[in-house]
Amino acid sequence: MKTYFRHFAFAALTSFAVVSNSHAAAEQGDAAPAGPPKMPVQVVEAKLSEAVFFKNYPGRVRAFRTAEVRARVDGIVQSRDFVEGSQVQASDTLFTIDDRMLRANVRTAKADLDSAEATHALSQQTLKRYSKLMKSGSMSRHEFDTHRAKAKQSAAGVEQAKARLDREQISLDYSSVIAPISGRIGRAMVSEGALVSVASSTHLAKIEQIDQVYVDFSRPSSEMIGQGGMTAQSESQTVEILLGDQGLKLQGQLRFSGMDVDVSTGAISLRAQVDNPERLLLPGMFVRVRVPVDSASNVLIVPQKAVSIGARGAQVHTVVDDQLRPVPVVLGKMAGTDWVIDSGLEAGTQVVVSDVTMIKAMGASVMAVPAQPAAAPAAQAEQ
Repeated sequence: MKTYFRHFAFAALTSFAVVSNSHAAAEQGDAAPAGPPKMPVQVVEAKLSEAVFFKNYPGRVRAFRTAEVRARVDGIVQSRDFVEGSQVQASDTLFTIDDRMLRANVRTAKADLDSAEATHALSQQTLKRYSKLMKSGSMSRHEFDTHRAKAKQSAAGVEQAKARLDREQISLDYSSVIAPISGRIGRAMVSEGALVSVASSTHLAKIEQIDQVYVDFSRPSSEMIGQGGMTAQSESQTVEILLGDQGLKLQGQLRFSGMDVDVSTGAISLRAQVDNPERLLLPGMFVRVRVPVDSASNVLIVPQKAVSIGARGAQVHTVVDDQLRPVPVVLGKMAGTDWVIDSGLEAGTQVVVSDVTMIKAMGASVMAVPAQPAAAPAAQAEQ
């Protein structure tokens, strides 16, 4: 009996498993086979906008102010009172020159002044006595005029002595070489113990003010035709200063334009003034200057990465029925990171900005996803 029940239970379990597997197979057979997933691509809207077209010119940085510190008295340098390459302030002492001889000259000039003043005082007293004698008739007119001239001569001697004293005092003050302007000072041109001379205008150091700098560049005069002339354009016009390949960009203002054309190059000299608080621009450095040369309104622009250029020309891609569709376009000028579209595309069209190379090779279906808009000002074009 026990054997019978064991066989019955085994058969029941086997039948239940067969039925369960049959139902599972039936359910899998009823479900439709899943296709490959759609590939997401980012799209943006081609829109009408205003474009300002720029052109790059090579420029060179100049210090806003430069002062060459030179010797103004003869003597031996006793000390250098600054750190090379540091920032100095106007009136800071830079060098100290031996002033013993200069102090002696000042004392001599003071003694000469005392002597001249004493001589003048005596001549004034004599003139007063002779004036009384002149009135009483005890002295001739000729003698009186002679003494009056000597009194004037002694007064002039006093003024000359004062001038000599001032000159010697100024020379003594020059023994302390001070900074004429605030700025960055370079290396010292002389060391302690060096003999400096006024006659040779010994160069001691150079100070450059670079919190603001000038950028000098030139522009062909032919580009000025039909643009109102460079003089009109140079008044407070904003330009951009591009530094190397690091992507650094600074704003500047045009402050100067030449009034004549260089006969050898046919170009006009220009100068921009740039705030340089972090001292990224150093004198002598070469930079690029982006100058606005033209503008246009209501032009159709698309991002640069939306355009592909091949043997058949330029084209953009749109999404139609979950498939990529190429659209040939005619390109205009490059506007910063955007292309100006002259024809072939309508405003409001969604264009793909993703890399579609692999998607086109696979022939996969796509799904349009709005790209995050980049917060940027009006399109800016470079030529």
